[in-house]
Amino acid sequence: MIDAATGVAGKITPGATVNIYATFKGEADKAKDQSKVIVEGAKVLDVGKLTPLEPDQDDRTRRRASEAVPITFALGTADAQRVAYAESFATHVRLALIGAGGEPTVPPRDRTYTLDEDK
Repeated sequence: MIDAATGVAGKITPGATVNIYATFKGEADKAKDQSKVIVEGAKVLDVGKLTPLEPDQDDRTRRRASEAVPITFALGTADAQRVAYAESFATHVRLALIGAGGEPTVPPRDRTYTLDEDK
């Protein structure tokens, strides 16, 4: 289920190629929050209908989406595990659509991002 507010609603279609990003809180008090590319070049098999989500009473630290879109990907085992991990532990999971003829590969130096890199 992908948060509809991130712009996927109506823009991602079956047959599309996307990169999947996840943001994670730092593990320790002084650790930096990070955004990571977790899957490159995922093929979209199916896009479901916009679905209202039930509020999660146990999760007060995250900004929760009110609507999501179920998206099915063609993934190998390692990428499926990355997505499952992100669904469980990431603050947000987002998709970046790869345009026709675009390159889904992200250079190693750009796979992880922290806010202080913009200073």
